[in-house]
Amino acid sequence: MESVVWLFLFAALALFVLGCREGIILLKNRDHICKTTGRIVDVSTIAAETMKVYNSKLALVMYSVDGRMVTSQNRIAVPMSSNVGDPLDIRYDRDNPSVLSVQSHKRFIVFIICAIAAVMIALFLKVH
Repeated sequence: MESVVWLFLFAALALFVLGCREGIILLKNRDHICKTTGRIVDVSTIAAETMKVYNSKLALVMYSVDGRMVTSQNRIAVPMSSNVGDPLDIRYDRDNPSVLSVQSHKRFIVFIICAIAAVMIALFLKVH
């Protein structure tokens, strides 16, 4: 039982470090990230299109920056229901508009909440 407690504590530490990393990147780039709405111009899936479970869809997005149309250099993960032509809220780097930002506040919050949950589970297992 003691090893399970240590496993949860290690997981909590790893999640906390990942959350801190995400938070630091968000703080560092907060003045360089702009938001806009673009349109999906191309989608691809990691596995075969027929595989719906454990599959991911990645999209190239076209959007307007200072009156000119830009197509993203990198692909971002989108819901499996997304198709070409669908609108998508995106964040891009102001200094390099063709690069989409993938960091998000949601990921930071999820990492921290999961770290707290892992610590609470470890404490619960230690007591019982």
